[in-house]
Amino acid sequence: MRLEWAGGGYLLDVGGADVDLYTYERLAAAGLAAVRAGELAEAARLLEEARTMSTGPLGEGLEGPMLERERLYRQERFLADMEVRAELELELGRHRNAVPCLQYAVHKYPLRERFLWLLMLALHRSDRATRR
Repeated sequence: MRLEWAGGGYLLDVGGADVDLYTYERLAAAGLAAVRAGELAEAARLLEEARTMSTGPLGEGLEGPMLERERLYRQERFLADMEVRAELELELGRHRNAVPCLQYAVHKYPLRERFLWLLMLALHRSDRATRR
């Protein structure tokens, strides 16, 4: 690894080291490509593997306007990928598998309505719908 000055900032050259952000990007892109190819089970597996690579905010402990924009982009990308993953679980008939993940997502991101809709659908398909 090498840190060097590059124009208006620093550049960290990681060489051939594995970087979780790059691994996430590869897995998520492969998962979305699998969706387009109709390989739903493989897509769900790849997106789940990608999810495990996202362990916290990008550049935690660092500040700066460019980093904040990148954090926002990465979070939105992650949430969109996780919505696709939940949709895949439902498409594959694995409704009960989708419920815990969606309950967590609804709790953590209560304003993200798509997660709530998917949770209600997963609960209904799992025979856990609320009855009056």
